Amino acid sequence: MICFFCGAKILNSEIYKKQKMAHISQCSRFIYLLHCNKCNKKFDYKYLQKHKELFKNTLILIGV
Repeated sequence: MICFFCGAKILNSEIYKKQKMAHISQCSRFIYLLHCNKCNKKFDYKYLQKHKELFKNTLILIGV
């Protein structure tokens, strides 16, 4: 996975940590709340990915 803000790669250890937290708490929302070590921003990957795809589809429809 990559950071939506700076484009840096999210470390696998960060992803595994979130998966473990989601498993322990039995709440799947923790899986997608990621933290970038380069720009120090937290973001919801699933939410931003959905909007990125919608934006891309809109550009295709417009013909850009």
